[in-house]
Amino acid sequence: MMKNTIIVMIKAVLMAGGKGSRIRPLTLSRPKPMIPVANRPMIEYIVDRIKKSGCNDLVVTLSYLKNQIKSLLSEKYPEMNINYSVENSPLGTAGGVKKAAQHIKDTFFVLSGDVLVDVDLNKLLEFHQRKKALATVVLTPVDDPSHFGIAVLDEENQIIKFKEKPAASEVFSKIANTGTYIMEPEILDYIDTADKGEIDFSKDVFPH
Repeated sequence: MMKNTIIVMIKAVLMAGGKGSRIRPLTLSRPKPMIPVANRPMIEYIVDRIKKSGCNDLVVTLSYLKNQIKSLLSEKYPEMNINYSVENSPLGTAGGVKKAAQHIKDTFFVLSGDVLVDVDLNKLLEFHQRKKALATVVLTPVDDPSHFGIAVLDEENQIIKFKEKPAASEVFSKIANTGTYIMEPEILDYIDTADKGEIDFSKDVFPH
């Protein structure tokens, strides 16, 4: 297989609707994905990685200061096929992806618009297909797991235990969720938006 050639042309869903409340005042006038890292908005590094994988179809979930992100992506990536799913109120990570369901017909990536993860998306896709998984989660070791979802794996690299942001007394692992996934469209059946409000992958979907 040629390097950087994706196995199938699939979509990537980029979650970019959060308010970034915890890092104010940095996000008072710009969304968190627009915060510069080495003089470039964080979101550019993420979209560049998606492009490098060979994926040209992008769905971006938006809410807070959405026009800034739209303007940047239309200017920097005119060659990409980008659709937007706008949330009038926060829906959470899973709820936002569910709202974008009309754009999802096959296997898809999910990436956070404000998290830089150095991962080969093609290798991730190969692993996901080989395991015939419903969802594949990118994990990484951390020193302090209190700000992350944590997981325990069996010998086949299948997650057998998962908890979001554990209290100190609840920590059973230092393997953390990076917020980078690959999923089958059937995952949408596990996301129940009937009660509205925010629905999170780590809190509400993965435990099931």
